[in-house]
Amino acid sequence: MGDHTLGFFTGLQIGSLWHHNHGYDLLDKPRRAKFTAGLKSVAAEKHENPRLEVITSSPVFKKAGLDADMDQQSWAEWFKCAKLLNRELGRDATVDRVHKLYLPVFFWLKKQIREAKATRDGTMIVGLSCPQGGGKTTITNFLVKMFAAEGITCAIASTDDFYLTYDKQRELAETYASNPLLEFRGNPGTMDVDLMCNTVSALAHCGPGDEINIPRYNKSAYKGRGDRVPEEDWPTVKGPVDLVILEGWCMGFQPVENPSTSDIAEVNEFLKDFAKVYDLLDVMLVVEIADPEYVYDWRKQAEDTMKAKGKAGMTSAQLKDFVDRFMPAYKEYLPGLYGNGVSTELPQLNIKIDSNRIPID
Repeated sequence: MGDHTLGFFTGLQIGSLWHHNHGYDLLDKPRRAKFTAGLKSVAAEKHENPRLEVITSSPVFKKAGLDADMDQQSWAEWFKCAKLLNRELGRDATVDRVHKLYLPVFFWLKKQIREAKATRDGTMIVGLSCPQGGGKTTITNFLVKMFAAEGITCAIASTDDFYLTYDKQRELAETYASNPLLEFRGNPGTMDVDLMCNTVSALAHCGPGDEINIPRYNKSAYKGRGDRVPEEDWPTVKGPVDLVILEGWCMGFQPVENPSTSDIAEVNEFLKDFAKVYDLLDVMLVVEIADPEYVYDWRKQAEDTMKAKGKAGMTSAQLKDFVDRFMPAYKEYLPGLYGNGVSTELPQLNIKIDSNRIPID
């Protein structure tokens, strides 16, 4: 899978804990008073205010079912969060990104948290599925930032960090020598599922004073073949944690009854074990793409960015070979994820994006 892009969070690593320890208001008192006054008749102005119309008619807002929840206070919170995002995004702050994507997802998750707390206590575990390059790490980082502003602690883990050690991956490749899908890290079968489940469960149940180590994976080790970082170098999360987000390119994939090829059939068997991760989830976010071929262009964009920074990158042939190893799984499992979801009992929000990562109907 592609390297993590951490955006504006200098020094943030996957598995880090974010916690906002001091409250602040993004609007000073005079501006807040003026802003609040302007929202008093927001319901009546809904069809006259272009900005609100743009927001409420957007695909993610509608799919999230937020319209009934948006009272005066909610809209005030919405635009307060927008100010935070605009500041962090700078020139990249667009209506599409801020109001049509990040904020609808954030408010949907807040709704899920409220509904869950009405029936039980404890940590909520969110699964996030998104193809490589689709922006899952960026979305996750912004969610963490917004939750932190409300005093909600989040722990983030990626399926990438649970890849097998270099030696275990070599053993797997030798065992399935004729299967290119299991030759290198990436597909189900190349991850330590027990370690993943144990880590996520530990994060969800850690209390005050508890410390949980989050595995890390070094993709540049062994000339790019990769290896797990030594345990003594894993980052530590201190409990308690309010929200755990587990993100990955194949999150939500479910085994199929009749695999299309012998290679994907072997991956399918490993996926049966990987699927036990879903028993831990409370909510599922799915970033949906119209065409898996987008991944080739997105991966090239990432490589071009690295090369522009003076870092080594893949050649065109290497890039194609890299993505080719994921494409069979995309084509085999995405239709089921998009059409049926992970589980009928698991709340799921699908966010469909185009090749420019803009939400669409």
